Amino acid sequence: MATDREELEALVRAVREARDEGALRGLLAPLLERATHDGLTGLLNRARLDQALEVEVARARRHSRRLALVLLDLDDLKQLNDREGHAAGDSALRAAARALHERARRSDCVARWGGDELAALLPETGPEGALSFARDVVARLRERDGVALCAGVATLPDDASDAKTLVGVADRRLYAAKRAAVSVVGRD
Repeated sequence: MATDREELEALVRAVREARDEGALRGLLAPLLERATHDGLTGLLNRARLDQALEVEVARARRHSRRLALVLLDLDDLKQLNDREGHAAGDSALRAAARALHERARRSDCVARWGGDELAALLPETGPEGALSFARDVVARLRERDGVALCAGVATLPDDASDAKTLVGVADRRLYAAKRAAVSVVGRD
């Protein structure tokens, strides 16, 4: 198996030898995919979601629109990994990602937030729409795959006026849902 350095050197050689824009795009597409997507779930990665969050918050504020952030956490993923192995945990994460992606609109941004957490950024969505989205994802995953999630929901401008506060409110509500053993918290 080639080392990272060998792969990079081979890519540099290929880029230098590329004769047209199509060939260059073909070489760079897999790199862009790896740089912006989570390898396990296929969802956007945290860095890409952070970029989208800044853009969407600015857009929502500029046009006086709503924006929702839903943070979701798989219940007891560590215990599942310990009990049944990491393949079972990976399967649960992929199932959660699939449920999230299936419920999302084209305009929504869904990502792996980190570890056992996923996120959905929902433009043009207020509190009720975001709560409905979260409840649908939780129910879909529980019914189809037997995997439990909890979620925290925050919206702009209702709960925050900037990205950092929006994330903080959604995160606080996510952990309130975990502590209370309920599936979704959308209000303090």
